[in-house]
Amino acid sequence: MKILPKNFNPLAFITIGSIITLLMIASFIAAFAEDEGTSGGGLLSTILAATFQILRFPFHTLFWGVITEYMALYFPALLSNIIFYSFAIERLIAFISKRRKVIV
Repeated sequence: MKILPKNFNPLAFITIGSIITLLMIASFIAAFAEDEGTSGGGLLSTILAATFQILRFPFHTLFWGVITEYMALYFPALLSNIIFYSFAIERLIAFISKRRKVIV
């Protein structure tokens, strides 16, 4: 029994997941620094802090009440967001490349 889609690319999934993980770590640190008031206020730190608000969706946004009640769920929910975004982007790339093959 195969659970994954037919044209799933695990290498793309892992690569995208690694990039999103690095972006998540950098944006988490920037958002933490901004909340603490220790951010330099530069353009890059402001953009990274704002990016964290995007990357924390959907689990932190939808289940924030549960996450604040059980803080042990904070980082697993971030990991779930990374997996969600990695899978969604991999599927988008597969869809675009499939459509490109049909057009050409």
